[in-house]
Amino acid sequence: MRLEIKHSIVNKYFICICIFGIIIAILHSYNKIAEYNNIVKSLSEFAEKGQNPYSPITNAFTMWIGWDCDNVYSKLFYYLFPILSVKV
Repeated sequence: MRLEIKHSIVNKYFICICIFGIIIAILHSYNKIAEYNNIVKSLSEFAEKGQNPYSPITNAFTMWIGWDCDNVYSKLFYYLFPILSVKV
């Protein structure tokens, strides 16, 4: 059993798929952090003007890859990952 687990983890397909998934997650995180910074900047500009805009609540949960269905990286992750995992 231990030998089979070792062979499956050291497999080149498994390593490539893990690296691919990590790259998608990092790109999604970078995209969402940039979006969050833009939202914070615009809200601070409204606060300086004395306005109180109605805006949706933005936090780590609403920007999570499992919750975000509009981003291209989350779609890529959920459509391609099951197909890639079958290759292993």
